[in-house]
Amino acid sequence: MPGVRRCAPTTLKQLIDVVEELAAAMDLMEADGAPSDVLGTVNLRTISNSECGDYLGEDTIEKSMICAGAKNIGAGGMGPCTLDFGGPLMIRTWYDRDRYTLVGVATNRTGCGQPNQPAVFTRVYSFLDWLLDNTEDAVYC
Repeated sequence: MPGVRRCAPTTLKQLIDVVEELAAAMDLMEADGAPSDVLGTVNLRTISNSECGDYLGEDTIEKSMICAGAKNIGAGGMGPCTLDFGGPLMIRTWYDRDRYTLVGVATNRTGCGQPNQPAVFTRVYSFLDWLLDNTEDAVYC
């Protein structure tokens, strides 16, 4: 999303929209294909950490993680791929629909758009104090 100002979630109120819809910027690479030259987005649905653990067969999806997948998890094909790791998971801010708030960072915890495999992201809010302390000169929304 070139030219889109990305914001850090500085208050819990800014995270209310996270309950349903998220957008992840990704290079639209297929699991077995070549990366695209065009950065794209995909709409994802958040999944509770306990539901995420059920899908992944894991007991420990930590509070510092956020899970998201395609609206129909079983369909697969939507989520970060190899070149997307470290990429943003964002929501539109509730007060200005032209701004996006960074809520997650793509990890390599799951496969690339696999059926029944939600994507696992690092939850930015869990590390917000550290981020703010270490980016004092940054401009936030």
